Formats: sequence, structure tokens, C-alpha cells
Amino acid sequence: MSFFFFLSWNVQFTDVTYKIVIKGMTTTEEKDILNGITGSVNPGEVLALMGPSGSGKTTLLNLLGGRLSHPISGGSITYNDQPYSKFLKSR
Repeated sequence: MSFFFFLSWNVQFTDVTYKIVIKGMTTTEEKDILNGITGSVNPGEVLALMGPSGSGKTTLLNLLGGRLSHPISGGSITYNDQPYSKFLKSR
């Protein structure tokens, strides 16, 4: 499966990581979903995310769209050189 979208902003993401916490009956462990993802998209460019099922495409898009922040994420995501904020989300 592939995702295509058109951006009118400069989006940069550097060393993006995302982990989930799996709580069992007796143990708790972290599972890496994304690890060290870096890229950028300039205004007017089309971005295609391609990969097999379960490779993290939707998770990355959700992070870029500000839909995920927990439980654990790292790296930086900027829009026109500004960090993500509720103001940017409303635009």
C-alpha cells in the first residue's frame, strides 16, 4: 500500500522515533514502531510513502499530522521551520 499527498508547507522530520508500551500480566516492554526516520518535503512536491504492511507508514503520517504524541516519540518535526503547535494544526 502507498500514500500520496501534496504539501504547501516545508516539512522536515529528523531522527523520528516512536515506541509503544506493551503491558503484560507480569512484564512491561517497549516496542519500536519507528526508529530514526529522516526526510523532508518542500512546497509543491509530492511525497510517496511506500512499504509493506506493518512497516509504519500510517504511524509516520499520524506523527507528521500531530495525531500521535504518546506514549513515546522522539526526534523533531518542523513545518516551515516551526515546531508543531495547536496553532499550526488549526491552519
